[in-house]
Amino acid sequence: MNKEEKKEQIKKLLINTDRPGIKILIDILEEKGYFENKASLKYHGNYEGGLMDHSFNMFNELKVFMPEENINTLAIIAFLHDVCKVGLYTENGYNKEHPKGHATLSLTMIKDLIKLTDFEEKAIKYHMGLYSTFEFNTNPWQNGEYSLKELTNEWNKEPKLKLVHWSDDKASQFVDITK
Repeated sequence: MNKEEKKEQIKKLLINTDRPGIKILIDILEEKGYFENKASLKYHGNYEGGLMDHSFNMFNELKVFMPEENINTLAIIAFLHDVCKVGLYTENGYNKEHPKGHATLSLTMIKDLIKLTDFEEKAIKYHMGLYSTFEFNTNPWQNGEYSLKELTNEWNKEPKLKLVHWSDDKASQFVDITK
């Protein structure tokens, strides 16, 4: 699938969620460069269109790990979990500093426009797993977003949240191409 086909497929899947505000959100993502932006500076998807590719790869992994889950929920989680990265990276580094961790910032951006289910919100918040815990995080521009105890409690209450993390991790570690 070429980039234009992938872009149209993502937009179609998001529109099919039929969430009030989703078309406005898609327009904002398109205007701000979601489909052209990198997913990271040094790691997975560190090329033009990497954010779109990573999100699409995560969607495909979610379908494998969670085939019984509603396709609209999978689309919301996969295509919106990293929306805060839109416009974040330049050739020389970060374009802006984030006052919050990236999942928290993504949730803030999303919830201004569409309503999420409780599971979708938690899936996006905890998609980084251990990597966004206070105990693990050493990234100077991003503080941890939750404690290891909080993450463990949420994973124990809702084991499917682990599958979201594994889908993101598999997409970023084993599927995405780094250039």
